[in-house]
Amino acid sequence: MPFCLAGLTNRLYDRRSSDHHGRVLDPAELDWRLEPIARQRNAEIQTYIDQCKKEDSKVMKLLLLGGPASGKSTVCKQMQIIHKDGFQRPEQLDYYRILIHSNIMEIFRQLIDGCSQVEINLASLQKLIRRINRKFRLAVQEGGTLNPKLGQLLTAAWKSPQFQAVYHRHYEIDLLDSAKYWYSQLDRVCRLDFVPTPQDILRSRAPTTGIFVTTFQFKNVRLKLVDVGGQKSQRRKWLHCFDDVKVVLFIVDLAGYAKKADEAEEQTNNLQAALKIFQDISTSRVLKNAFLLLFLNKLDIFEELLEQVDLSECFPDYDGENYLDPAKHYIRELFLSVAPPKRGIFPYFTTATNTDNVEMVFQACMESVLKQSTKATGLA
Repeated sequence: MPFCLAGLTNRLYDRRSSDHHGRVLDPAELDWRLEPIARQRNAEIQTYIDQCKKEDSKVMKLLLLGGPASGKSTVCKQMQIIHKDGFQRPEQLDYYRILIHSNIMEIFRQLIDGCSQVEINLASLQKLIRRINRKFRLAVQEGGTLNPKLGQLLTAAWKSPQFQAVYHRHYEIDLLDSAKYWYSQLDRVCRLDFVPTPQDILRSRAPTTGIFVTTFQFKNVRLKLVDVGGQKSQRRKWLHCFDDVKVVLFIVDLAGYAKKADEAEEQTNNLQAALKIFQDISTSRVLKNAFLLLFLNKLDIFEELLEQVDLSECFPDYDGENYLDPAKHYIRELFLSVAPPKRGIFPYFTTATNTDNVEMVFQACMESVLKQSTKATGLA
């Protein structure tokens, strides 16, 4: 039977400090009369705590870490799709429909800002931009979001030479990774009967500013996956998650080599910033007994970006060719080199929006973890 701490507090403190004759009791006598009740309640509390510890001992906690926009939330959503019931409830689908429409308009504004940043003239697009903004405001006022007419206007803007030119330089501006995906799907997602697919949900983006926990079954083990905020200001909140963590899953945005780190105090890119965080995590005394999984993510975007930006521009020590295989292995060795020599690390290349890839990689790494932790934890 679950124990209610609030109920205990009420029962103890709702008693009046008097006996059945109405005589006011002095503090010593009151303490003497309450002592048996306190002992009983203390025993109940201890039983409850022991029960919680016993239940928690059957759960393997995974801490999900990484820099901003590395794909942590996408991995979390994949776990819900693969190991739980996904996102099928009407309120969930409605939330993601609104979020996706918000992402599309955010991309629209980012493309406009990007044109200004890289000095692309938008004079010939101003009339279209004003129409889109006006119709979007009207749609919101009427309780809706995007609609087919807005979709047509956004498609016209996307296909313009100006937007195509700035998108070609997307690594120079602040732009959601999913820009091309959404603007190639406008006919579908702007329909009034639009229902997000699992892939749509994976591609949607909402910043993680708090702590998100999801629990699911993997083989015969109960896993608790904890996702924390990626921004620097959120990292202090990681500390209370570190206690009894069995696995740290660290996500890296491979394509971050061409993006300046927002939170950097000096000139550095997102990949270098992630490297520093990974070094701190891999040398942490608190996490020294945790298995460390390294997901080198966004392999698909990384491959495309290599055609435009040489890896050696951001990492002068790299003397290999600007192709996927040598470049990705260089980065993998870079991360492994900053960890202690005997630190057990499981590195994998991933594309977090690819469900089959994430399922295969997660199964492989967790089977390795469970195999090595069998004696120590008794979980497998």
